[in-house]
Order: sequence, then structure tokens, then C-alpha cells
Amino acid sequence: MNSRWIAFLALGTAALAGLGWFAWQQSRNRDEFSEELLVEALESKVSSGPVGLEIPGDWPQWRGPTREGKPAPIVSGGLVDSFPGNLAWEHSPGEGYSSPVIAGNRVYMMGRREPDETLCCLELATGKTVWEQSWPTPFKCDFGNGPRATPVLASGKVVSLGIAGDLRVVNADDGKPAWSVRFADGLARATPQWGYSGSPLVLGERVIAQAGAPAGLLAWDLATGREAWRAAGLDSDPAGYSSPVAAAFPGGTQVVALSARRVAGIHPASGSLLWEFPWETDFEVNAATPLVWTGGEEHPGIRYVFITSGYGKGCALIRVSEIGGSFEARQVYHVRGLRSHFGTPVRVGDHIYGFDEQMLVCLDWRTGKVAWKHRGYAKGTLVALEGHLAVLGEKGTLALLKATPEGPIEVARHEPFGEAGPRNGRCWTGPVPARGMMFVRDESRLLALKGGATVEPPGAKR
Repeated sequence: MNSRWIAFLALGTAALAGLGWFAWQQSRNRDEFSEELLVEALESKVSSGPVGLEIPGDWPQWRGPTREGKPAPIVSGGLVDSFPGNLAWEHSPGEGYSSPVIAGNRVYMMGRREPDETLCCLELATGKTVWEQSWPTPFKCDFGNGPRATPVLASGKVVSLGIAGDLRVVNADDGKPAWSVRFADGLARATPQWGYSGSPLVLGERVIAQAGAPAGLLAWDLATGREAWRAAGLDSDPAGYSSPVAAAFPGGTQVVALSARRVAGIHPASGSLLWEFPWETDFEVNAATPLVWTGGEEHPGIRYVFITSGYGKGCALIRVSEIGGSFEARQVYHVRGLRSHFGTPVRVGDHIYGFDEQMLVCLDWRTGKVAWKHRGYAKGTLVALEGHLAVLGEKGTLALLKATPEGPIEVARHEPFGEAGPRNGRCWTGPVPARGMMFVRDESRLLALKGGATVEPPGAKR
């Protein structure tokens, strides 16, 4: 065989391989639907009431009182009427993406001032430090070395999780340590590539967090630190970067957790596995928090669980139902219209609002159909405020939009970080509304904003 034929054969083989790869990619990215379950979802008239279990406080944990990205209505209404944009005070907690939590006249948050991680308590009115705890943390990674997880306030305690897996519980009043656990001491073989990001959950007298293999998802007694259980069936799963939620299901409360390999329902008293659905993403980055709601009066025994991930994975609606005392999880759809890299979406009525990489998206939750996409905030984050969205863009823009499927209607906008913008050019921490104020942070500063700012007209240059 001469060299020309060898060249032709090589080119043909390469072309066939390329076509095969293209076909595989197309099949991998094809949207999937269950017609039967879509019909059922279209029949559901879902109320806006919370399914997530509430912790007392203004914004006492990751994504607010119920972990649904919404404050109490009495809080959000005032913020919509006078969208905060004037600087009340500024605090430098150090490096990190951890959100502040607020209860009463106190603000609690985490940061990192080399070589230590910090947990501090501030006065709400002034930003002055009430107390601060610190501990050495040698772990470093790409995209910042500060803590990612948000503390939780419950039963007079503050529960925090550092970037390297230091779970610490202190007294909220004075910061005095109660107990601590290091995931590196036999609970986890390795720290996730970009550090621990899943915010711990407090459910009753239990602290719940993901350590990753070989311990998986664990619970501890809040008062003593004694280990209560390890979730059955999740011990081999890497931690991923998502935070667990607690929600009301038929038969009682469940913990819904998204690991790097699956989303699952866990019994909160025993840690037994009630249901699961596979969900694997490139680089084990399942970061967004699951959303849970009921099937409405038409289907009261159904819970819908919405999950989304980046790296091309997309989003899925999972239908969880009880059958003869057991739970079954089935996929309603899997679409690529909403691929959340790290920000968690919110559900407002019949639609889900979130970030598809760098595009703000409105998605019909029943069908997975995209109503609109809007560019302008890069990799942003958001919370819901009484029929509106408070959006914090990656470059520091804080905007108020109407939550409507008709299109993105921006009604207010501020630039709280000024002309210089946020540190390193990115804000990756969601805005926090509480006590008539809005709290925003970049990689090193927390800004407490109050109302009365001059609002830039919609369409002004960002």
C-alpha cells in the first residue's frame, strides 16, 4: 500500500472518529422529557408558600430562613419600596465568598486573613466587631483561599464550616467555642479541589454537613458534637459543593442533599436513604442548592425537586412520590436551558430565575422551557423579593428586577463598589436582605447598604 492510500485511510478514520464524537456529543446534550409527567406537572397549581423548614431569624442561614432564597414578606416589601444602595458601613473580614447571616442586632460572617480563617460577630447598626475567632488554615486553591460555606445561627449557637473542612460551633453571644470536628481526621480522604462550599444545615438538634468519602453526609448533636449518623448509601460520594436543605415530605421531614454523584432524600433521625437520583457533572461540581416544592392541591403527595449544574450539565425536575411507604424519584425533564455554575436559582410562582453561566434566565418550571435570557450581569447571584429579584452581578452591579416571564424589567440599579468595582473584578456571593438593609460582599469587603440612594435609570451604562 503506497503512502497516498495510507494518508487517505488515516483521513477517513479521523473523519469517522470526528463524526462519532459529534454524534455522541449531540446525544449527550439532547433534552429529555417524560410526556406523562409533564402532563401531571402542567395540572399542578403550586402555591408560593414555603416547603423548606424555617429557622428563626432575619437571615439566619444560607439563602435565608427556609433556604429558598427569600426573606420574610415583611422584610422584602420594604426593600422593594426603597431599594438599598447607600453605604451604611463597611467591614473587612478577609478573603472569602461566605455570606453573612443576620439575627436581631448582630451580623455573623467568615473570612480569611493569612494564615488564619476567621469567624466574627458585628454590630448591625455600625459594623463594629463584637468578637472574633480565628484558626490556622493552610489549604489553598484556585479562585481564592477564603471560606465558601455560610454559617448558620440556631439555638444560641453559630455553626461554621471552613474551606478545609473545619466544622466549628461557638456560642453566638461571646464566640466561646463549644466543639469542633476536622473532616481531615478520618472523615474525608481529600478536600474538594476548590475547598468545602456546602453550608452546614441545622435541623432541630442536629448539625448536618457533607464531608465526602468515606463518611459522606453526617449528622452531629448540636449541643455536644457527638456523631449521630452517617447517611446510608452516600459514603462513597465526593462532597461536591452544594448545601443540603430540609423540607416537608409526605410522612415527615427529609434532608435533600446533592453530592457530586446524586441528589437524595435522607431521613433526618436515622440517616437512612429514602430515595435517590443520579446526577454527575464534570469536575464533580454540583454547587447549586436543590429547590423543593409541593405538587399543589391537585397532587399533595408529590414533591418536585429542581437541580442544576454547570459545565454543560443543565437542569432537571425530579418528581418524588410515596408508594406503599417507599419513595420513588422520576425525572420529569432534563434540559440545558439553565446551567448554574455556582449560583442557586429561585422559584417565584410558576417560573424559576437563575444564571445559565453568564445569562440571567427565566424558565417555566413545569416544562423546562426558557421564557427569556438576558445578558448584562455576567456570573451573577440573586434572591427573591416580593415579586422581584435582587441581582448582584459579578462586576458589582446591584439591580432590582421585576420577576415576570414577559421579560427582564430592571427598575433600580446601584454600583455599591464604585468605579473601582469589586476586588479581583468579581462578586460571587449572593446578596443578603435583612432589617431594611442589603448586604453585599466581594472577595474581601462586606458592604452594608441602606435605602435612599439615587436610582440610575434603566438602560444606563453598567
